[in-house]
Amino acid sequence: MGRIVESHSAPPYGLIAAKMIKAHYYAWLGDDGDRALQLVEEGFSLARETGVHIVDTFLALMGADAAINKGDDGEVLRYALKFEETLKPGRRYAVFYHCILAKRFLLIGKYSEALAHAMEMLTLSEESGHPFPEAWARTMLSQAAFETGDTIRAENELSACEEFYKQVGSPYFVFTTHLLKAYYLFVQGEEKQGIELLGKALGLGRENGYTFSAMVFRPQVWSLLCAKALGAGIEFEYVRELIRRRRLAPPVPAKEYEAWPWPVKIHTLGRFEVIIDGKPLEFKGKAPRRIIQLLKFLVACGPGGTSEEKLIDILWPDSDGDAAHDSFSVSLHRLRQILGNEKALLLRDGCPRLDPNICWVDAHAFEELLAQEEGGGPGESEHLTEKALLLYKGPFLEESSEPWLISCRERLRHRYLRAIRRRGEQLESAADFEGAANLYEKGLEADPLAEELYRRLMKCYNDAGRRGEAVSSYQRCKKILRSAMGIDPSPETEALHRTIFR
Repeated sequence: MGRIVESHSAPPYGLIAAKMIKAHYYAWLGDDGDRALQLVEEGFSLARETGVHIVDTFLALMGADAAINKGDDGEVLRYALKFEETLKPGRRYAVFYHCILAKRFLLIGKYSEALAHAMEMLTLSEESGHPFPEAWARTMLSQAAFETGDTIRAENELSACEEFYKQVGSPYFVFTTHLLKAYYLFVQGEEKQGIELLGKALGLGRENGYTFSAMVFRPQVWSLLCAKALGAGIEFEYVRELIRRRRLAPPVPAKEYEAWPWPVKIHTLGRFEVIIDGKPLEFKGKAPRRIIQLLKFLVACGPGGTSEEKLIDILWPDSDGDAAHDSFSVSLHRLRQILGNEKALLLRDGCPRLDPNICWVDAHAFEELLAQEEGGGPGESEHLTEKALLLYKGPFLEESSEPWLISCRERLRHRYLRAIRRRGEQLESAADFEGAANLYEKGLEADPLAEELYRRLMKCYNDAGRRGEAVSSYQRCKKILRSAMGIDPSPETEALHRTIFR
């Protein structure tokens, strides 16, 4: 954008218009809703001081757009009312009023109302013969139709927009239509086509420096598209920057998205590491042991956290009531400082916990994925199990010896082994014996004494025609059980061994 100079010698109209034009840029392309709203209010202030109200309508329009981009429905409504007050009798500029309301109702999920205003906007645009408002109306209409279940109309309206935008030769609007079409494809389960189109859209966005599209303004749409892009490795750094600039929260359920640029990431499975804004947490001197203990305890308590009383009993067992509470408060404050975000820790009704919108924890994500897997369909269930298994890189906080960690460590290990068995059975049913065997080997790394996994491993190798490896698995099982527990394999394992030797 070229620099707009606001000369104090300019007439009031020129100053106000300059504010409006700059607000338009920040609301539509600059992706800075706060700056746009500041300029809008400065424009209104000048209008009141000078009595020049000729661009009040457009200031209100820019204010509404900026508020929509920020997701602030209260401000959207305030500017919509301001816009309505400026409308003269007749239908002039009413198309923009319906555009504001169509966007507002899309934003808050009232799709039937959004559809009605988008249709009114289209009618007024066609009557006026202005092609750009007509294309914008079709873009709104397409989104509203899609969310109300009319996918055919949604696709037809978007195709009409796409043709017009191609004729205009604007990569910005092609970027917009590609994003929307990719979103539709993902919602309809067309993953491969959606990824292909999303790659084209984000390639255009990176090349042209786009961080926003005023026609694709809903945070949940952007979040889904960014999550899909990160999962597919599309424009990785560009997408992460989009997420940061737009302050996007990951789609629900959030824990699935490890690649999301979380402000705080905590690894506890196989290693303990805290990553803040992409950088590992390091201390110049000795690490504050009690603060790190507090963090580990909060992780071990799960996403729901724990009571202040229980935490104090564990970490400050020898302190009196007031002294223990003071130690707890100071430690909580210091932990917030270390994590670099006051909102990283929540304290509600005396229950401290990590904020799941700011902190990603591998152990929590692991359990959440397995919980989702139990209620998912066949294809989704397998996908979620595989994602969960990838997160388990070793025992929970393996290097820590605090007694209160043991129950969490054992629970996670048992859940991991159960998931291994379930997924292994699925692979065996599909005659993927090598895949199942690899999985059972990983399970035995976590629990070398899991005799059932040795039997499954023996069977997989035998069914795959690898009899020698089946026998080797039996011998390994026998050796480990004798050396660790002083016992022989169970009758079931011995019977399977005899079967293999027939």
